[in-house]
Amino acid sequence: MGNNNDFENKHPRGKGGKFTEKYRAEAGLTLGLDDSPSDLDTPKVFVDCVDCRRKGITTGKWVNLTGTEGLMPVDVCLDREHENLEVSDTDGELYIAPKTVEEASGWGKAYSQAKEDGNEKAFCAWINERGITDPSEALEFESRYQGEYDSWEDFASEYAYQSEGFDVLNRYFDYDSFSRDLKLNCEVEETSDGVIIRNFDDDPDGKVAVKADSFEDYARSVANETVIEAEDYNWLDAYCDYGKLGEDLKNDYSSAESENGVYIFRAYETLAYELKNDYTSAESDNGLYIFRDY
Repeated sequence: MGNNNDFENKHPRGKGGKFTEKYRAEAGLTLGLDDSPSDLDTPKVFVDCVDCRRKGITTGKWVNLTGTEGLMPVDVCLDREHENLEVSDTDGELYIAPKTVEEASGWGKAYSQAKEDGNEKAFCAWINERGITDPSEALEFESRYQGEYDSWEDFASEYAYQSEGFDVLNRYFDYDSFSRDLKLNCEVEETSDGVIIRNFDDDPDGKVAVKADSFEDYARSVANETVIEAEDYNWLDAYCDYGKLGEDLKNDYSSAESENGVYIFRAYETLAYELKNDYTSAESDNGLYIFRDY
């Protein structure tokens, strides 16, 4: 009795007869959900014991996808002689269907890598959009993910800016738009064999007249001489047809919808082509040997 009184003194009960929260904490005991708030969005799998199920015994539990590595039967059922586990259900924003703990563990590794960089939503969107079923393929996410953009046009703008030199901006220069803006500062007189143009931007007094086959031809020559050849980024950026560039980039990149726009991913063929700039190869009996360049 004396020992019981000592226990009661150290661990007093509340009005309902339960030990108070304070002393539960001191005893190292906690009551609550298995998942911390930070894990609520992590995809989960339901793992159950095949041996138990064959005997008509219901066992199993929900496990975070990132916590499946090394999962043992003893973690799921109480019979230490059981050896077979199976994944029978999934929950979350990642649409996958692993059947084994090993397969779920592979998905967990790929998901964890993406989550470390804060890209788990993009990872799920990529997997779901492409219908990827192999967790080893999912490990390629980091090398394919280009970022989240407001639109394809927004991505095209960033792509052009990051490209070496001004080649992309030159190739997608919008001459029609430039011509319309240039015409606002010009006087155009049509003749039987073309046009006569006075450009008040270059000649405020309008004393210099330029003859051309058409105003569009004149505008193109002005653009080539003052913008394209000069490689003035601000001018090129202002008149780059990012809409058309964005459409063309869809041949080499794929996308998935995001809450704020689109996630952009490098296509398989594009990645393979660009890797050839950093690697060399030699034929082998079964395919290729790959070497990284210095």
